[in-house]
Amino acid sequence: MFSRKALAALPLMLMASTATHAGIEEGDKTVSIFGALTFDEFTDSLTVQAAGGLFVTDTLEIQGVALLVSSEDDFGNSSATSGYGINANMYLPGGDPDFIPYVGGGGTLILTDFNGTTDTAFGLNGQAGIKQFLNESVSVNYQAQFITSSDYDATIFSVGFTIFLD
Repeated sequence: MFSRKALAALPLMLMASTATHAGIEEGDKTVSIFGALTFDEFTDSLTVQAAGGLFVTDTLEIQGVALLVSSEDDFGNSSATSGYGINANMYLPGGDPDFIPYVGGGGTLILTDFNGTTDTAFGLNGQAGIKQFLNESVSVNYQAQFITSSDYDATIFSVGFTIFLD
């Protein structure tokens, strides 16, 4: 498997790649996947998030989102959290069309399972990120997201890809 140093260097390598000729337009459809691995002194976690989106304007995307967080600690406890929701992201195009920042938020139905004890809650989330376009239809995404509910809070830093469909 990859070493932690190699995984940490991946975003830097991706940022160093050459991006060309990005373009976001009303009517574009997107398919995105994000991933994050977390290793700390007690717990190993895997986070995967998938989204499908539609640009309703040249700068506003509405997304359907699914999130899965799976973790296990050194004491034999395991947990699984899944979330299903809707986000709205506002893109902030600037001088460089190959790097487009965005901010957004949404609502999520969160299902948790901790060692067989399950719970359901409604949560809110906010996110901010940058899409680095590799070409007109593929971007690398660097995103920070905060999710909160009555039973679950998480801050997730992730790297992912988006494919733009016309």
